[in-house]
Amino acid sequence: MRACFRLLFALLTGYLLVTCGSSREWQASEAALAGNPLAMLEDGLDAVRQGEALVDRGEDRIADGRRMVGEGNELIREGNDLIIVSRRDYQAASRTAGTASTPEQVDREGERLRNISRRWEDGITGIERGNRLVETGNERIGRGQSEVREGQALMESGRSLIRNAEQIGNEINE
Repeated sequence: MRACFRLLFALLTGYLLVTCGSSREWQASEAALAGNPLAMLEDGLDAVRQGEALVDRGEDRIADGRRMVGEGNELIREGNDLIIVSRRDYQAASRTAGTASTPEQVDREGERLRNISRRWEDGITGIERGNRLVETGNERIGRGQSEVREGQALMESGRSLIRNAEQIGNEINE
């Protein structure tokens, strides 16, 4: 009966490791898959450690992505503000344009319009940079969330392997 129970645990462990072990880097040893409790324990602890590292890396990536999204949104806001001010300045300048009576006054009008145009373009550039930053940040957040899920699954596989090793060890000691 115990041999049958041990074989069932070994098969269950192998199944869990194949189906739940999502990390492409970690794989249980042949000894663990064969039901060796010591190998199962060592492999389980290794999987938990690797899963924890993956979760930490994912959480760091999520935090970095959120920071990028915040900075991107700030650039977008600043760009929109620049565009609004530039548009308002242009409307005011266009009402007074055409009243110049000397070449110097025409040059000043032209320079004023060029400055408004540059600020407007700076606003557009800021919005474009902000959008790219938000997009990159969202990609990092998505990748980090994926790493966290993968790490959690790896940790659960490791814990399952450890539980199975302990159950087999307890059964052997009985």
